Amino acid sequence: MYHLFPASARLSPYVDCFWQSLFNDLGDTGYHELFNAQFTPNLIFNLRTPYHLNDHVIHDTIFHGFNTKPIYYQHEKGNDLFGVRFYPQGVNAFSPVSQYLLCDRIEDASQIFGSVIKDWANQLAETNDISRRVQISERYMHLLLIDNGTMHHENNILLWNALKKNVDNKLGIDALASSLCMTHRSLDRQMNDRIGLSPKKASRIIRFNNVFNMINKESDSKLLFDYHQYGYYDQAHFIKEFKTFTGLSPTNYMASDYFVQNLQSNH
Repeated sequence: MYHLFPASARLSPYVDCFWQSLFNDLGDTGYHELFNAQFTPNLIFNLRTPYHLNDHVIHDTIFHGFNTKPIYYQHEKGNDLFGVRFYPQGVNAFSPVSQYLLCDRIEDASQIFGSVIKDWANQLAETNDISRRVQISERYMHLLLIDNGTMHHENNILLWNALKKNVDNKLGIDALASSLCMTHRSLDRQMNDRIGLSPKKASRIIRFNNVFNMINKESDSKLLFDYHQYGYYDQAHFIKEFKTFTGLSPTNYMASDYFVQNLQSNH
């Protein structure tokens, strides 16, 4: 369903991948997707028929930042989507808009990247070939790349890597601030500006995705693992977080088509 294409060396520090999804063979029920809370900002070009994202009907090009809540997509036959998936720290190399303003938001992409989006979308619509679409996108993204993006990006990488390491080591926010030689208040301010979330909220989502990714790799996954290993107090704590970040209980998720889809994408 999805075809991924890597970014060039110039853009690879900022862009995880380009992707394309064509829905030409769907039945009457369409195709439904669940995206749990995660740090994958996406620029999405809708090049043919409308699709549904939560309660929105999407006709044009949108951008959605980090999502701390689940996102539901409903695709219909004829949908043709092309996207740019950014690394968590990558968006601000192309746009000065603060990540804080984009968290849990679905925005007209031109509000984030400017008037270039219209011409970019028109050129993408002229071809179905993903290689050609990537070439077109690379050209426009080089134009958008901010001159001082490198230094800003390196600072963001440092902050992001420290956050992930802190979660892996099951340390608190004070330890994170200390490791970066910051006060707690300064860390809060920089996290909100550069990543769009407080250190505490970002840590919760990273921790959850560590477990969620593990569950989605095994068809016989059970909820019988060491919750303390992932930083949870007990099973009840984990189930509460699971519902917050997916909208479903673990049991209902593992009985759903969403679980089957994620299993297939990991094999």
